Amino acid sequence: MTERIKSIIEGLPEFRKVEDIRLFADLVRDVYDVDHVVYVVISFGGGATFGDYQFAEITYRADWSQRYLEENYKEADPTVVGAVQSFTPLDWKRLDWSAKKRRKLILEAVDAGVGNQGYTVPVRGPNGQFAVLTINKTCTDRVWERYIAETASDWLLVANFIHQKVLEIFDVKNEQEYVALSPRERDALAMISSGKSRTQIADQLKISENTLRVYLDSARNKLGGLNMPHAVAIAVRTGIINI
Repeated sequence: MTERIKSIIEGLPEFRKVEDIRLFADLVRDVYDVDHVVYVVISFGGGATFGDYQFAEITYRADWSQRYLEENYKEADPTVVGAVQSFTPLDWKRLDWSAKKRRKLILEAVDAGVGNQGYTVPVRGPNGQFAVLTINKTCTDRVWERYIAETASDWLLVANFIHQKVLEIFDVKNEQEYVALSPRERDALAMISSGKSRTQIADQLKISENTLRVYLDSARNKLGGLNMPHAVAIAVRTGIINI
């Protein structure tokens, strides 16, 4: 577990009201040295579309947010289309911005201080729950590639942490049931979340690394995780493990 994630977790209990979500976004922005943090709940359950949203905390300038709405940019925005279709994070640099309206959108966004780099993490839950966390930063492509390589796992956790906190604040019940993990699966997942290497975990559990991989893969599959960071995020969000 990185020091940055520890800072986020330590700050979570302080946020208890809707108004506190902005403070949480500011905390994430400061800890991770990004320009903007945007969290949008498209649905708390019962369907998910980008036509409307049920809650949003946006650190963009108000004039840009208004411009985005007036130009109906969501219809052309590849981050919107990509998030709806994907279960995995989207690096804006890898999206198709070639269409005329998309080029206009990204150029205006950069001029409005959004930042030339972006990363969007879809968050999905039971009964159609759907939210997205987006971060933006102004930097070169090389710096951005290195930054995402270092923090990508963290953003899956952060997205799920903030989503869980919002569910608590809005008193939204998470009724999804997960298959119970075995004690070994739970221990392995908890240890991987603490930042220990697989070699260290295998030694501590007195098992081979191949056996450890079986436990971790089984835990991930039971939780429906796309990868290990996503599985850890689900396990933390649902109280299966504590970190």
